[in-house]
Amino acid sequence: KDEMELSRLEEEQRSMRARVKVFDDNESWKVPSNPFESLAREDPSTLQQAAAKILLRGGLEYVCGVDISVSQKDATFGVGVLSVVKLESLDVVYEEVVYLT
Repeated sequence: KDEMELSRLEEEQRSMRARVKVFDDNESWKVPSNPFESLAREDPSTLQQAAAKILLRGGLEYVCGVDISVSQKDATFGVGVLSVVKLESLDVVYEEVVYLT
C-alpha cells in the first residue's frame, strides 16, 4: 500500500511540475556573463552575499523559493514552504508554511 501511495504522489508531483510556469515580470535584469568566476574566489562564509551582489548589479531585487516535501515515513504528511528574500539585505520579506495532511 505504501508503494502505491508513493507512486501516486510521485505521479502527482510530475503532473504539477509540468504545469509550473516560470515568468519574469521585470525582464530588465540580467546575470553578468561568467558570474561564477568571481564567486569561486569568495570566502564560503560570504558566498550568499557575493551572489546577491551579482544579482543586484544585474537589476534583480527579490528571489522567491518554493519547496514541497513529503515524509518518507508517512506519505500522508507533507510541508509546503514559500519564501521571498530581498537581495539587498538577504532578509526574508515573506514566508508561508503549509502543513499538508
